[in-house]
This record gives sequence, structure tokens and C-alpha cells, in this order.
Amino acid sequence: MYPEPPAPQKPAGGRTVLVAEDDRAILLFLAEIFRKQGDTVIIASNGADALQLAGLCQRPIDLLVTDFEMPFLNGIQLANEVRAIFPRIRVLLISGSHHRAGSAETPLEFLKKPFTSLALLERVTALMAGS
Repeated sequence: MYPEPPAPQKPAGGRTVLVAEDDRAILLFLAEIFRKQGDTVIIASNGADALQLAGLCQRPIDLLVTDFEMPFLNGIQLANEVRAIFPRIRVLLISGSHHRAGSAETPLEFLKKPFTSLALLERVTALMAGS
């Protein structure tokens, strides 16, 4: 008797990802990583634009990747506002400085810059799996 073949792995892509980052080079880097995974990517260069785009989005947004320090709304403020629209959204906060990732009421995942695309994808995979 032969063992059952492993079930096919669901690809990482297929999500809708909102990326908010005020550094254009990092914004494009992040967008490219998610697009290569097969994700639909919405990009914004500040918190206010990200919130507006989230409000206009016709489909659920699965993941918000946001810089901590941005003009108009910081990452935690943005996460709280977007969660009001999409309560099931997962949030990954990124920053070059060390910040407390959220409050007790709204814990957020945190990834310190600089990071590799592999480190980002590993963190996102764990976050989306609920770990």
C-alpha cells in the first residue's frame, strides 16, 4: 500500500493587499513582491489616501501592510480605521524604528525595516494563517 500523495498547496496569492508607505521605493518594492505572489495590490503613499482607497474598494481587503510613520494618519490609526470597514483584515505594521505594535485592544504584527522579501512573505504567511 502506498501513502496518499500530499494535498496540493494553495498558492499564497489571490489576496487583496492594501500597501501604505510614504517612501516610494519601498512602496514599489512591496507592491512587486505581492504581485509576484498573484495578489491584487492597492497602493497608497499616505494614510489618508489608503483609507480613501479602502472605502472605495468593491471587494474585501485581506491584508493591510502599512508603514508606522506616515503623513496624515500613522499606521496604527490607519489600521483602526480600515478595520472599521473590513473587520477581518490582517495588519502588518512596518517601520525602521522600534514601535510598540498596537495597543492591548488592537494588537498588530510588526516587521522592522530593512527586511528581505523572504522575511516579509514568511511573516505574511504566518499572519494569514492566524499564528
